Amino acid sequence: MELEKALQGLILSKIAEGKSPHTIKVYQYGIAKLARHLGNPEIQAITNKDIQFFFFHLRQETNLSENSLINVWRAIRVLFSWAEKELGTSRPDEDMPYPKAPIKLVIPFTDNEIRRLISACNFTSASYSNIRKAFTMKRPTADRDKAIILTLLDTGVRVSELARLSMQDLNLETGEIQIRPFGSGLKSKPRTVYIGKLSRSTLWRFLAGKHKEFDDFIFTTHNDYQMNRTSIRQLLARIGEKAEILHVYPHRFRHTFAIQYLRNGGDIFTLQRILGHSSLEMVKRYLAIAKADCETAHRKASPVDNWKL
Repeated sequence: MELEKALQGLILSKIAEGKSPHTIKVYQYGIAKLARHLGNPEIQAITNKDIQFFFFHLRQETNLSENSLINVWRAIRVLFSWAEKELGTSRPDEDMPYPKAPIKLVIPFTDNEIRRLISACNFTSASYSNIRKAFTMKRPTADRDKAIILTLLDTGVRVSELARLSMQDLNLETGEIQIRPFGSGLKSKPRTVYIGKLSRSTLWRFLAGKHKEFDDFIFTTHNDYQMNRTSIRQLLARIGEKAEILHVYPHRFRHTFAIQYLRNGGDIFTLQRILGHSSLEMVKRYLAIAKADCETAHRKASPVDNWKL
């Protein structure tokens, strides 16, 4: 069976398993690259050397990031695992080393940056004309955009989880939001997260102005279409540009929530459940940042050192 045809079979299988559209795109992206590189051979003819040279090509001749390489690696592993079961082929990928991604520096938003982002939701950028002074206009999506920012910041949910929220997942009286599993539930685990008073009132103000109120997705476009991870990411980037803040993206709100949660006395095990992590590895990175904050604060505020006893 040709590689591209095998890809079609894999995708149909993974759709039937309930994999998310984003995961499906990752598989298509990685395997299509392999097919183009090898010239769409029969899948059973692919050897370990073919895959080694393919990754050598990716590293030497393209500008792929380490995270993109990892996505390609995962797609190929999934493909040959599926082919072994469905087509009885061998596993030329078994000795393929896992690409190690560099540890990213986690930089949370500051209090001032969050205030500027919220303020940037209110009005458009200044417009200029030959016949009148510069002017701004109130943005029609201001309430929605502030609700998105505060919900991300107050819950630490992933952007895909935020996009899937429906009215039945939200209880404004208690501040509870139900995160429902998607597909296999391996990444988006079922759990309850919470929002505070300000986030609740902001969400209420936004929802009160919506045309539809029941059984709809919470965050929609002005045409009442569901927003997705891409549209939310693009929206936040535009707000960040307007507020003159670099690197505004959804996951940075998740980082900020986690670090502030620990700074304010939360424990790592509860944080792990709120974030939906299967292990404590990432949570420990947040803890290290919060601990470093405490050490810096103590050096500045130590009464013994400052009094010079």
